[in-house]
Amino acid sequence: MKTRTLTKKLHLWLGLLSGIVIFIMAVTGCFLVFANDIESAGTPALYVRKGQVLLDPGTLKAQVERQIRIQPTDSQSTVTGITYGSKGKPATATCILQGGKYTELTIDPYTGKIMHYPFGKDFFNFIFKGHRSLWLPPAIGGPVIGWSIVIFVFELLSGIILWLPRKWNKHSARSRMLIQWLTSVSSLPYSLHNTLGGYLLILAFLIAFTGLTWSFSSLSKVYYSALTGRTYQEWTSPLSDTTAVDTINHADIRLWKKIRHIYPVGQQGTLQFNFPKDHAGAYTICYNPVPGRHYTNEYRFYDQYTLKELSGGGNFGIRNSSLTTGDKIFRMSYDIHSGSIAGLPGNILAFLVSLIIASLPVTGFLMWWRRRKVHKKSKQKPKS
Repeated sequence: MKTRTLTKKLHLWLGLLSGIVIFIMAVTGCFLVFANDIESAGTPALYVRKGQVLLDPGTLKAQVERQIRIQPTDSQSTVTGITYGSKGKPATATCILQGGKYTELTIDPYTGKIMHYPFGKDFFNFIFKGHRSLWLPPAIGGPVIGWSIVIFVFELLSGIILWLPRKWNKHSARSRMLIQWLTSVSSLPYSLHNTLGGYLLILAFLIAFTGLTWSFSSLSKVYYSALTGRTYQEWTSPLSDTTAVDTINHADIRLWKKIRHIYPVGQQGTLQFNFPKDHAGAYTICYNPVPGRHYTNEYRFYDQYTLKELSGGGNFGIRNSSLTTGDKIFRMSYDIHSGSIAGLPGNILAFLVSLIIASLPVTGFLMWWRRRKVHKKSKQKPKS
């Protein structure tokens, strides 16, 4: 009884302490689940004429930059990467506009014409900042979110103790397995909190745990080592050999031809072609045979002067053909977190789970407020 009472008090006060943060994260998570689908809504159809061929990344970069550098003040706007879609799909140009603003433009990969600005891009960037840092500076908001998730995991674990009845019978099983819709309005929050919290326990834990691996790098490293038996290697971007400047001409085109012999660009999957960030940077190529997933990404890096393939990417630089089961599970963290691991049904499930998680701080607060009012009234009642 003492353990249960202590657990109940910790569950209450820690829930009240972290409730607002968990509510914000869950609600923003609901929006982000379908962000890609909403952003691509309204994309114009891509009409391909017979005999048309995909333009190489360097040509597309030049074409798009001519269109975004409308005013003299736009001279610093630049394209940092081109992503080719599967057959019959538009491409995307990743841009850094004047002032450092990041954006993505939908373009025709056969002509370089800008077709569409993703609907709601600015809105979802705002939502993402709330989800990752509560719209605070990352150095402040990030740790607040991380430790709030730690508390939420404790809430889930302590919730198991409180959810289990002292004695199983027909009444106790029914009260935990079914929402008592016909109960009084004041008791409904308890029924919702108790029943819904019990049903989503495992899924909520998966979402919370995968979120923790981004908030705490030490946990991520331990998790990776436990899955693979190897030491976690941080993401690294390799550098080009600057002593070999001008040893190769038309590097963009030559690398493009090389990549097209490796991957079915423009036919299946997506291919991201990122240009070197500066004179010492390297080309970064990312091919994904299953668009919509992230764990299937395969990265390659090339010297911008010699086109020699370089090592990089840490654990994410391992070829898909060489991945162990542990590597794959580790890479699935984002897809599990967002529900995309199971496609559209997974996204819908992640949305519903996030919605229920958002309701738990609300129903928990209503339960506490009701008990507080009842306790206050009992103290004010005159003694006979």
